[in-house]
Amino acid sequence: MSINMSSVARALCVRQGLALAARRSLVTSSFASRPLLMRLTVQRSPRTALARQYIHIGPNDPYKNRKNVVFEPARSNNEFESAILSTDTLTITVWTQSASKESQELAERVRRLVESGVGEAEGGINFMEVELDAPTMIGDLHQIFFINEVPCMVTFTFGWSLLHDDPIHDRKLLEDEEWLEKYIRDIARQSKQIRIEESKPKN
Repeated sequence: MSINMSSVARALCVRQGLALAARRSLVTSSFASRPLLMRLTVQRSPRTALARQYIHIGPNDPYKNRKNVVFEPARSNNEFESAILSTDTLTITVWTQSASKESQELAERVRRLVESGVGEAEGGINFMEVELDAPTMIGDLHQIFFINEVPCMVTFTFGWSLLHDDPIHDRKLLEDEEWLEKYIRDIARQSKQIRIEESKPKN
């Protein structure tokens, strides 16, 4: 399913995206001096709603593997931003619309893999579904990150920076569970490496 974007809006979004990414250095410096408040969801059964929990995490050892985290679906810009900025672990996002069955199926596949622990042995990973057509999703969040169709998958570092330049739209890949599992493990390895690099003293 395509999402229309004018050239003018695209240009404005580039500017907004750069401004958001510039916040990364400020966020990064704060992690060493304060605990993190991470929002988690706990699955009570495979088909029931997810319950919200809040956990307080003390000083982080960058060399220690993380437990996978599944955030509640983001239904507003603030929810998206809060989740991305709350963690020092990479977050895989799947962008969905209610009219796109394929996007919802992709979100379910990735969620199931992350909840089953795929990637924890490599360093840990986060997952979040982003509901583009939620009534509370106001503004141009999809334009900032050039999400012009769903289903798609994008991975973020903490502080809004994109890990990859382009969203992944290739449906053959996104429908391949073996490929998804490998992708999650690769991202978890990169997540751990980024934590280690960020923890090193800056000259």
